[in-house]
Amino acid sequence: KTFIFGKDLIVEAIDILTKIAPVDVPIIPSNHDYMKCFYLGSVLSAHYNNSKDVTIDNSPKDRKYRAYGDNLIMFAHSDSEKVADLGIIMASEEPKLWGDAKYREVHIGHRHFKKEIQYVSTEETKGVTIRQMRSISSTDQWHYSKGYISSLRAGEGFIWDKKNGMICQFTASI
Repeated sequence: KTFIFGKDLIVEAIDILTKIAPVDVPIIPSNHDYMKCFYLGSVLSAHYNNSKDVTIDNSPKDRKYRAYGDNLIMFAHSDSEKVADLGIIMASEEPKLWGDAKYREVHIGHRHFKKEIQYVSTEETKGVTIRQMRSISSTDQWHYSKGYISSLRAGEGFIWDKKNGMICQFTASI
């Protein structure tokens, strides 16, 4: 039931967004639902197979990159990597995109709370900003038993300018 509900919710959101602009959906697997994420990506790929306005990236890579003008953004759940290594991972995995970017950010979600980390690789670079994203998930038995009960639930959105980097951030608390 939850898979069907989640898929329907995402399809509805994608359909609404396609009225504004083309939609690119990178599927980012997590340690909690690795296979469900793959299945979701597969279902969405089939659903939007003939759409010229929707791209579903269900590739097996845990980290996905998007370049937009002078921006490079890495999306990762980040349950395996050390946060301090994410900047060098980005530069190593995508050296051309790294070199072309003026603004570099990593968006991660494993820890389910908001945190911003500034990482500077050398003095002559702009470095990379690492954003720990909040989660929209509610407290279930596992979270309760571990004591993860006080994080605020919220979704976050960002607007990027091709030349000026991130220009706006939205937070929708739940």
